[in-house]
Amino acid sequence: MAEKPLDDWMEEGSPGAPARLAISDQDGVCIVTIHEDEMITQSAIESLTHHAMNRVLRMAVPRLAIDIQKVEAVSSRMLGELIAIQGDLRGKSGGLALARMSPAVLEVFVVTKLDRRIPIFDSVAEAVESLDRS
Repeated sequence: MAEKPLDDWMEEGSPGAPARLAISDQDGVCIVTIHEDEMITQSAIESLTHHAMNRVLRMAVPRLAIDIQKVEAVSSRMLGELIAIQGDLRGKSGGLALARMSPAVLEVFVVTKLDRRIPIFDSVAEAVESLDRS
């Protein structure tokens, strides 16, 4: 599984810059690794949505695993985007899974009950496997 970084067009540390992402495919699942510690700015969230959905919607069965290990903070807009992405993928017989969530972000998901709506796994491999079964 070779990651294809998408950060060559981003100025390191620029406020409001698009998110640094790496995208790869494994077993028919698009894997997006977020290389940011927070997903709160509009441009970072739009970057994730644009690049991930552009790639995954070209797949026969759109399945997306997002590795968010490095993310320590998310905004309500990010939560809304994840719900929208999940809806879009389910509408096309696909799915979304999140992997390697930090304790701080997991707490947000538990409080908002999104942990019941979007599957969360301890590893990317488990997320990919769950999407393979769906």
